[in-house]
Amino acid sequence: MEKLHGFVGLLLLVFGMGDVRACGGRSPYFGEGSQALIHHSYANDGEFLITHMDMRLAVNFADKTIEGWVEYSLVHAYLRDNRKPGTVPPYHFNPITGNHILLLDHRDMDVLGVYAGGSFDKKSGMLRNGAKGLLFEVSSGSADTLLFGKPLEIEVPRSQSKIVIHYKTRPSAGALQWLSPAQTYDQTHPFLFSQSQAILARTWIPLQDKPSVRFTYTSEVRVVCGAAGAATVGANGSRTSITDCIGVEDPDINPTDFNVVMSAVKLGNPEGDIVSNNKVHRFEQKKPIPSYLMAIAVGSFGYKSLGKNTGVYAEHKLLQKAAWEFADLQKMVDAAGEMFGEYAWGDYNVLVLPPSFPFGGMENPVVTFATPTIIAGDRSLVSLLAHELAHSWSGNLVTNRTWDDFWLNEGFTVYVESRIMEQLYGKNYADMLRVLGKGELDKTLGWMLKEAPEDSHLRLHLGDRDPDEGLTDIAYEKGRFFLMMLEQLYGRAAFDEFLNGHFRKYAFGTVTTDLFLADLKAFHEKQLKAAGKELGSSSSKSPVTGNGLRPLPTWRDFEPLVFAWVDGEGLPNPQVVGGFPKVESKEFERVEQQVSKYFASGEPLHAGSSIPCDASVIDTSGFTTHHWLHLLRKFHTRADGSPGRLSRDEMAGLDARFHFTQTQNAEIACDWFVLSIQSDYRPAYQAMHDFLLKVGRRKFLMPIYEALLAQYVVKDGKYEPAFAQGKEMATEIFLQAEPGYHSVAARSLRELLGLPLTGGSGR
Repeated sequence: MEKLHGFVGLLLLVFGMGDVRACGGRSPYFGEGSQALIHHSYANDGEFLITHMDMRLAVNFADKTIEGWVEYSLVHAYLRDNRKPGTVPPYHFNPITGNHILLLDHRDMDVLGVYAGGSFDKKSGMLRNGAKGLLFEVSSGSADTLLFGKPLEIEVPRSQSKIVIHYKTRPSAGALQWLSPAQTYDQTHPFLFSQSQAILARTWIPLQDKPSVRFTYTSEVRVVCGAAGAATVGANGSRTSITDCIGVEDPDINPTDFNVVMSAVKLGNPEGDIVSNNKVHRFEQKKPIPSYLMAIAVGSFGYKSLGKNTGVYAEHKLLQKAAWEFADLQKMVDAAGEMFGEYAWGDYNVLVLPPSFPFGGMENPVVTFATPTIIAGDRSLVSLLAHELAHSWSGNLVTNRTWDDFWLNEGFTVYVESRIMEQLYGKNYADMLRVLGKGELDKTLGWMLKEAPEDSHLRLHLGDRDPDEGLTDIAYEKGRFFLMMLEQLYGRAAFDEFLNGHFRKYAFGTVTTDLFLADLKAFHEKQLKAAGKELGSSSSKSPVTGNGLRPLPTWRDFEPLVFAWVDGEGLPNPQVVGGFPKVESKEFERVEQQVSKYFASGEPLHAGSSIPCDASVIDTSGFTTHHWLHLLRKFHTRADGSPGRLSRDEMAGLDARFHFTQTQNAEIACDWFVLSIQSDYRPAYQAMHDFLLKVGRRKFLMPIYEALLAQYVVKDGKYEPAFAQGKEMATEIFLQAEPGYHSVAARSLRELLGLPLTGGSGR
């Protein structure tokens, strides 16, 4: 056989080797029963630990798959700590061969082969002759297959510290979204991006998909043609068939058109290195990361530097706008480093994704993925960048060990974000963000305390539930305000000492709520000693103030208040030391004065008659996005017996004055559309419909669809509930829009609308 090169050669070689792929044979020691799901993972990282991965990935837009060859470096825990075979769980040990069973998480993919380490030749890109196949099996698990996938069982000889897995993702892979050119900003090339958090990394790489496992990795990525690619592309890269290997009917699109980024430092040419008429994109991540930070994006996009170690990637028509919007990115990195220790990840870049990205941002190391909805044209929404940057310390550097401790990632991050914004833009600006955050938290608690009060705890007990259910304002905002309370109690200088110590102590490691509480107790007692207070005395006797100039109780008295935050429902009493911190905004006082003037200009709706309020009395000079949001949310409080209702005339007056329906600011648009639905203001419905078809950010989708389900309509001059009509409208819009939504958003909305969850992606 002639020597075969590249990924096409690999494909032909593997399917022609016959005996090598006997590795799918069954081991008599694979588990006959279901493997146990523990902390949302089947991985037995207590027996094997992945420390490094070398990946070769082929991205195929034609069939919407990634084909991968991954070599894993393993640490055998049972050898490292001399554990006796009898202590290994059942079905994880073969007493005849002495081999142990490695369990990995995987979903929405086909495993094509598993081999001993060294079987894959990195230089030639081929499987070596005589490669040793290992026994493997996709077995059953104890939990929801649609959500968690199935455990991959591999019998690993004692002599092997490395293994190679060959696999191919399915088009349904939940982490991956494949976009047509029409779904992108430039509308010229297809686009691929991943979203691995919380447990979707397993849908595009078989691995130990849990935040407690950290590893380094290298990667080589090519964009390739389909299985028939050898027939469609000539040796010089020219087309020899009308079949389009990119999956787009455009002869001008070639694999070399694409750029690639991953959550790692890019090596060689930033645009990729030309090898055999294609581009190879090489990456290296030397700092250990958890699986949910594995990320890839492939598309036609450019790059612009914003400072010594910052820059932005975006589609070509959006690049200059993004660069202008993110002009302060370098200042953010520098300010955060001064407050919380040196930035540990080298470069800090932002990739602006197409609108279907389900979140505001994702803190992938080296390159944050961001929604284009933060490009407002006035730099008013860049706090999201501060949030994702803050994750470089809280989350990426120090990671929650399990998803039950998710608040340790997000609560710390929102707190650090607020500090960055205050440092750059002043206390008044940061106070507005805090008040808006408190409003979001109150809104969440409004329904949560009725429906799932246990989820209002910072420390969760998710069990086998989807960890995305813990992605609420509790982790973000209640967590932030808990830390803000500690800052006000101890004083900022002292609390910064604690926070920096936290980042140093657990750097590139994981932390739990219990570890945090133990450290907080030690720090609290240190502060008591510094204040000259005798440990163990009652706080009622001669209370001593801390650096925050507030009474500093003993830990015995303070501990119940701490646990009220961590394991208690709702929010602690703001009237006690250790209760909810003071949150106020001078800027919003001005907004509230304008709202009062507006309401005073008319009469509240009541049966029979009404004098509409007059929008012309509102003075909006100097308003930022945050002022506008507070204004709209204050309008939600006016009612005629039903929450948040203005008359159609009042809505029309506001719209005529401020042009809310036509706004290009997604934050303002979302609040306006919710208000429009609540007030049955139909002139905004077409714009709302178009918005839901264009934007995939879950933060905006959920409240609008929720408002549609709860909508009222005007009949005979009165508002009446119209749930059936609202559900019909919401479902119709969703089914139109779903092809453009990421699986994370689609799953949430299907659950909200009562639609079946089908397919590997949860759709």
